[in-house]
Amino acid sequence: MQLDQLQRSNPNLLSDVLAAMLPSGSERRTVYLRRRDRVAQAVSYARASLSGVWHKDQESADAPPHDYSQSALDAAERGIALQESVWARMFSDLNIEPLELWHEDVLDNPIAASRAVADYVGVALDPAARVEAPQIEKQTVGDAPEWIARYTDSRRSGR
Repeated sequence: MQLDQLQRSNPNLLSDVLAAMLPSGSERRTVYLRRRDRVAQAVSYARASLSGVWHKDQESADAPPHDYSQSALDAAERGIALQESVWARMFSDLNIEPLELWHEDVLDNPIAASRAVADYVGVALDPAARVEAPQIEKQTVGDAPEWIARYTDSRRSGR
C-alpha cells in the first residue's frame, strides 16, 4: 500500500526506493519491522486513520478525542493483515530473506537493533563514531488504553 501511494504521489522517489531495495548485481537486503502487539497496532492505526495524526509533531493540544470505532479497528486489522501478506508475497517472489525486527525489541534495545542491522547489511560499526540520535517521542497515549481494552474484549467475545 505504501509503495502504491508513493507511486501516485512521487514516482521519482519510488524509483529511488526500489533501486535501494532491489539493487541489480548485488544481494538484496531488507529490514522488515513488525509489531508483536497486534491489538495495540490496530488501535494506533485506527486512531491515526481517524485523526490524521500519524506522529508526535502533528498533535494538537486542543484536538478532540475520537469516539471508539469498532469499524475503524476492524478496518485497521484487515489493513495490517493485507500489508503483511503483500510484503510476505513480495519477499517470496523476489527471493528476499528480510531481517525481521520487532517494534517492541527496537524500543527496548535500540543498540542491539542497530547492531543486528549492521551485521545483516555487512557494515562494521565503529564504537568511537557515536552519533547521538534524537529520542523518539511517543504520541500522547490519550484514550488508547480504553480502546485497547474494549477491542480486546470485542475480540474475545467475537463482538
